[in-house]
Amino acid sequence: MAFFLALALYFSCLFLEEKSSAYKISFAIALGSLFKWTIFLLWPVLLALVLFYKRHLLKSCFKAIILSFAGLLPSLIWNVEHQFSTFKHVYTQSSGGMNQSDGNFFEFLISQSALVGPVFFILLFMGAYWGVKAFKEKSISFKLLFVFVHTYLLFYLIMSLFTKMQPNWAIFIYP
Repeated sequence: MAFFLALALYFSCLFLEEKSSAYKISFAIALGSLFKWTIFLLWPVLLALVLFYKRHLLKSCFKAIILSFAGLLPSLIWNVEHQFSTFKHVYTQSSGGMNQSDGNFFEFLISQSALVGPVFFILLFMGAYWGVKAFKEKSISFKLLFVFVHTYLLFYLIMSLFTKMQPNWAIFIYP
């Protein structure tokens, strides 16, 4: 999925700079969704930036979003045929297998640091501080990448306060 997410982010940057079509994004996301559905998390960030900065691209963005859902068809068909075992698996993993709803914030935070390395993890938070300060002056591509990474990292950290989060669930957000 990492390849297709990188490709979708690249096409998204080109799209926001009006150098490429949104259909290339939908193609990369559809292919990436064959591996991991989290690739669809790019759409809300892209849509928000289009709404704030490039409203005239909204129609083509919506068409591309709809088209990208074609990538879900093989997974949905398989899940229907197998009593939605993917959904059951994720539910079991997030509840600890025993309907546990306690969070694992510190365990999740430390595991994220271990996955990407403590130096990179510290630099990520330093970059968040710097990025927020300089956000207005930055390019639309910077804004896309910054918002994508930091919004979902914050989301997963907040979720880990309330429910058990597996360390690998957030790995896709790191550049």
